[in-house]
Amino acid sequence: MNDWLDPVRLACRLFYVNTGIWLTLAAVTLTRPLNLDASPPEVRWIIALLMLGNAVATFVAGFGVGRNSRLFWYVGMGVLIVNLVLTVTDQVGLLDLVVLIVDLILLAAMIQAGRRILSRP
Repeated sequence: MNDWLDPVRLACRLFYVNTGIWLTLAAVTLTRPLNLDASPPEVRWIIALLMLGNAVATFVAGFGVGRNSRLFWYVGMGVLIVNLVLTVTDQVGLLDLVVLIVDLILLAAMIQAGRRILSRP
């Protein structure tokens, strides 16, 4: 099977893509390069810390799924479902649509990966 189409490897890579997205968003939130947000610094720090927490969660999920771990498959599905719900319940902009598309592809990969990971003895 083509390495890029292998569901476990694809899921792992997409979790890492999500990690990059959330790290970038946290940095943008803190540095305010576009100066679009007039939120107080404390609020920006809290939001950035939540984004960093999500980045850590997606990285850990990708790491564990990449090692065919049943536990981390469940962790990854939990992180993914929370991200999907939060993406569609927030103000939906262009970046949200990009994240939603990545997450939906990741969901399909995780379902396929789960068939392999969960069927192992």
